[in-house]
Amino acid sequence: MRLKVLGCTGSMGGPSAPASGYLIELDNGRTFVIDLGPGVLAELQKISDPAACDLLLTHVHPDHTADIPGLLVWRRFHPTAPASSRNLLVGPGDIHDRIGTMCKALGSEEDANLEDTFDQVVSNPGEPLLVGGGRSGRRRRRHAV
Repeated sequence: MRLKVLGCTGSMGGPSAPASGYLIELDNGRTFVIDLGPGVLAELQKISDPAACDLLLTHVHPDHTADIPGLLVWRRFHPTAPASSRNLLVGPGDIHDRIGTMCKALGSEEDANLEDTFDQVVSNPGEPLLVGGGRSGRRRRRHAV
């Protein structure tokens, strides 16, 4: 396993210092990004394919999630983005709703639906979450609102 610090500046990113984000590369080729704060998506693109990474959120403050709308745009519209694959989004039970609300345009429910991009895995404080060869946690598929 390898750990790459993508950013760790605390509550706010700077011109050359992204906020919270870490890339974990497992020996089996699987990759995870822990948090996606401001500036982290740009750093991730320098060393890894954002379409190949599962996303684990420690919590939902903006310094840990603010680049998620950019990741959604990248995954949906980038010329080399995946056509139909989804990655895991590990976080609290309401994470799809919270991130969807952050991403949607005024009056548009279309952007709030993350089903095309992520499968949600619910994590609960104090409960172990196994990652690596298998997927663990409670999986929840989202349906169009």
